[in-house]
Amino acid sequence: GAAIATGVVVPDEQREPLRGYVYREPRPSYRYDDEVVVGRELPPGPYESYPVPEQYGVPGHHYAIVNNRAVVFHPQTRRIIHVY
Repeated sequence: GAAIATGVVVPDEQREPLRGYVYREPRPSYRYDDEVVVGRELPPGPYESYPVPEQYGVPGHHYAIVNNRAVVFHPQTRRIIHVY
């Protein structure tokens, strides 16, 4: 699947803690007309992205709120690794 192709996934035991983290602070949601899915690239846009703290097991990744969902992606490749 797409998650294997990227080589990085949010560890199972960190998925709920990370969900709590990304939704703890209200962030503006960016409207995007396409579906955001794991394995796709998040296109450049006017959204803000925020670093994911290292303790969640995906160092170097960021998250953004797109269509009211938290999307975890790599800021260089823009590849999505997790969608809440």
